[in-house]
Amino acid sequence: MSIRRSYPLYGFLTIVFLGCNSTQPAGGSGGGGPTIPGCEGTGIPPIPAGTSADAGAEAIPIINERSLFEAAIQPQLSTCRPCHSPGGLADREEGRRFQLTRDTSRDYDNLRAAWVALDRGIETNELLVNPSGSNPAGHTGGTLWAKGSPPYEDTKVLFTCWTDPQACAAALASRPGAAPVPPLPLIGDLTSAGGRNYAAVFCEDKPDCATLPMDPRELISGENIENPRYAVHYNDPFEICETEALFKNQARGNAILKSQGKPPAYTAKPRPKNCGEWRAAVERGGNYIVSNPITGAALTVKSLINIVFGLELPLPPDTPGTNALVNKMTQERYGWSESPYRNPAPLLEDPNQTNGGALQLPLAMTQVKDDAGRWTGQIGITCFACHAGQIGAGEVVGNSAARDGHPERYGGSKNGVFFGLNGSNTDASLAFYDTERFNGAVGPDSFNAVLANPSYLAGRTRGTNAADQEVVNLLVGRDFDTLDWRGPEYEPQNGGKNIPSLPKAGGDQDVPTWWWTHNKTRYLWVGYGSSGSSRGNFFPAMTNPYDGHWSKRREGDFQDMDIWLNAVEAPKFVGPAIDIALAEQGAILFHSKDLWADPGNADIPRPGGNGSCAGCHGAYSPRFIHQPGFLPDPRLAGTTGYTVPLEIVGTDPAQSTFFTGTVVGERDALGGFNALWMSYPDAVEGYRMPEERAAGEPPYPPEMGTTLPGRKCGLGAKGGYTAQPLHGVWASGPYFHNGSVPTVWDVLSPATRPKIWRRQRVPENEATPGLLDRGFDTVLARAYDYEKLGWKYERFECDPSAGAPYHTSCGPNHDVSAAPPPGPDGVANRTIYNTHAYSKGSGGHAYTKVLTDAERRALLEYLKTL
Repeated sequence: MSIRRSYPLYGFLTIVFLGCNSTQPAGGSGGGGPTIPGCEGTGIPPIPAGTSADAGAEAIPIINERSLFEAAIQPQLSTCRPCHSPGGLADREEGRRFQLTRDTSRDYDNLRAAWVALDRGIETNELLVNPSGSNPAGHTGGTLWAKGSPPYEDTKVLFTCWTDPQACAAALASRPGAAPVPPLPLIGDLTSAGGRNYAAVFCEDKPDCATLPMDPRELISGENIENPRYAVHYNDPFEICETEALFKNQARGNAILKSQGKPPAYTAKPRPKNCGEWRAAVERGGNYIVSNPITGAALTVKSLINIVFGLELPLPPDTPGTNALVNKMTQERYGWSESPYRNPAPLLEDPNQTNGGALQLPLAMTQVKDDAGRWTGQIGITCFACHAGQIGAGEVVGNSAARDGHPERYGGSKNGVFFGLNGSNTDASLAFYDTERFNGAVGPDSFNAVLANPSYLAGRTRGTNAADQEVVNLLVGRDFDTLDWRGPEYEPQNGGKNIPSLPKAGGDQDVPTWWWTHNKTRYLWVGYGSSGSSRGNFFPAMTNPYDGHWSKRREGDFQDMDIWLNAVEAPKFVGPAIDIALAEQGAILFHSKDLWADPGNADIPRPGGNGSCAGCHGAYSPRFIHQPGFLPDPRLAGTTGYTVPLEIVGTDPAQSTFFTGTVVGERDALGGFNALWMSYPDAVEGYRMPEERAAGEPPYPPEMGTTLPGRKCGLGAKGGYTAQPLHGVWASGPYFHNGSVPTVWDVLSPATRPKIWRRQRVPENEATPGLLDRGFDTVLARAYDYEKLGWKYERFECDPSAGAPYHTSCGPNHDVSAAPPPGPDGVANRTIYNTHAYSKGSGGHAYTKVLTDAERRALLEYLKTL
């Protein structure tokens, strides 16, 4: 008998193109469109996932148990070796009965010695009982060799030979002729771990005419939803929202507007179909988000200068001094980074005679241009008021910089600003509060947008944002479908700012990190909306003071912006050298340790999947990505689509309850948020555009009923919280959907989480003289905890007295109305995170209580590699 070694083609194949003369069937969102002149019949034939290239492989004869071991079993021991070696997790009294070493020449003898020590036998021996998942007491390494798998069957043959040499020849003859494929590495790079955008990987060495493959997330639908066969569980699908009906309906609406002598208002467009279109969209989207405020012209330069005066800071007599003061003040007080680009605004000069003006705005603001491309002197708020964090001083550079040549966008500037890193140092609510108190609620320099009243309730703690609460306030004044104001009294300069804030809405939340968006199926923490939607950008865009057509004209720009956002990729770990041996143990634990095998989790319902971290958070190790039964398809490496029910995840319920109870309803219902423009009502055949309907008429004819055929991208939420991908998790703290846990160690150690805590702040000598605001320190060498993976912090004791202040009170579920205005002392208090307050609890993820500290250290070491 002989066997043939074969090795799988994993990840995305690197194929060198010599022009564009092969063919590729259209697939998913990427294929099927018209060809570009000169690129007819482009692309490459798809290669089915999991196939192997074994032509010409070396044949290895199997003549006895020793050759069986060397050819088929010894390669599989690389899965056992990380833990079952001196110093590994299994290096304790029970585990030492099976010990390997780094000297692989001793593997046969060591395995046989373990077999003897474990009472010999065949399928009763713990060497097969434990890794097959047959031991009721569980196995730290989880189920690695399921019954019937090649490693299990080959080891069974080997044990048969050792038990009964007379039966060995027959046992060898009965086994299949092909050896199992040698295991892939436990540790991969960002590409093999699924941490890169699929289009970025595919197009890396391709010409513009190469047809894009299907977005792998499209696989998370149909039979792959709630499928118990896979170790990684999916229950919340990915949906592409653009349909042919959408384009037809919008074209009809634009034709009506044109007939009325009005400009077109609808700008949705098909997704990119080839690498050239994708590259162009990424470039347009990146440029758009940098240079266009999400609010439109909502402020003036005087609005900003009035804050400086209101804080009693002396304005320097020269422009460079003014720029330095403004940028230092906005960085320390609001966490708003200095822009890595020239970001001009005028003081007194004509901006069109001075290339925009002499003032340099922070990244969170930008000057508006009119339709003719001329500077207006007005400024607005950009996405980066919340969605830009700082980490390090230029040493943490995201992978995207290698693609687009802009390291300054991805951590490479002197202040470490990273576009799309969770804004854990920002306090946009304080900025809105200052703007209002120093410019008035209405008037020429006020913030010309509707926000919650009082505005500081938009977030009670620095680094968090009650964005969902704001969304409700923004939308209540607008028609759900047209996005026009319901009446003049709702406009911000009239009565709109008096709309009361919901006292117990979704509460504070962590600002999500953008480098995860291309690896998950759902848009928000609660699984609200498909990640295939670009209309989520319309929610913050409702802060603009204009009519609905102003917003809708930006849909095409928002689509480009979303494609750029999905192209943002995580940074590598930059701390001390990773202990690879320990990280390999962590990889095994992460993907295969069943936390529910431990009776300590008997009080928590079992989730879908295999009960490991990977069951919810996805697979990242090449070895497990390509293991049969782990994923529906290896292309789903690093991808999540599991909205974990509250009774399992157990984290603070406020945001989930708000979405599933107060706001939403059934996914396909026509009332509530599913009548909203953001839920793509115009993507359904039969939809009547607002321009086609009389006032008060419904968007669909009655004969269509209440459940729409072909309806996609409804905004219903299942309840619970969507497990996030974990690439770059080391750089994205604090953790949980509300930012309540400061480090990954604290996530994995529920018993030791702090109840009231504050991140380390910048030293006093770096604060602005006369202001002494101290934002969070982002210098890694002094503020980052490489052992616990997260920012350093200090703990506080809670105050049990009846009159205790909001930020230190022991009162359970402290009501949001107790959050005080951020006066002089309040600014410092807003840096304190109190988990007793409403929506800010740090409970949940309790199933990690069964981990040992040694296992936690191994998991942390592995997470550094992602």
